[in-house]
Amino acid sequence: IVIPAHDAATTLAAQIDAAQVLARSFSEQDQFFLIDAGEHKGITNGMVVVYKNNLIGKIIEVFPWYSKVCLITDRLCKVAATCSQTNTHGIHEGANNLEYTSLHYVSHLDDVILDDLVLSSGEGTIFPQGFALGKVETVFEDGFYKKVTLKPLTDFASLDYCVVIKKR
Repeated sequence: IVIPAHDAATTLAAQIDAAQVLARSFSEQDQFFLIDAGEHKGITNGMVVVYKNNLIGKIIEVFPWYSKVCLITDRLCKVAATCSQTNTHGIHEGANNLEYTSLHYVSHLDDVILDDLVLSSGEGTIFPQGFALGKVETVFEDGFYKKVTLKPLTDFASLDYCVVIKKR
């Protein structure tokens, strides 16, 4: 079945919603945005937020006219991830810091290359596959696991707009 171009564009527009960042919080306790998309635009908890193929976070609270986005730099935001060059898997976790995040549960037997791009793996029920999380900045062996730090690709402090991917 071939979907006409105008139908494909309409379908895509129904699945995403552009949103403006209204407020930012980058504290040691949590890291989040408030965006101007809420219940009035059909936003619900757990929807994914992206910007230019980079993962920004997920919706954690929805209000009538705005929503709260837990950023990937937040300690509570965990994303199944994979290294693009080696296919090494781990769990990406924020550190409540805009400068770095971490990749946990990486086996000491797996290869990790500096500057490798780390992507969401699509495992789990929230985050889709293939969105960028950051680049590998440091790798240290620590027993049976490696300690991997990443530098996020997005400048969260200057981000003014993002896109919410609606659940089907």
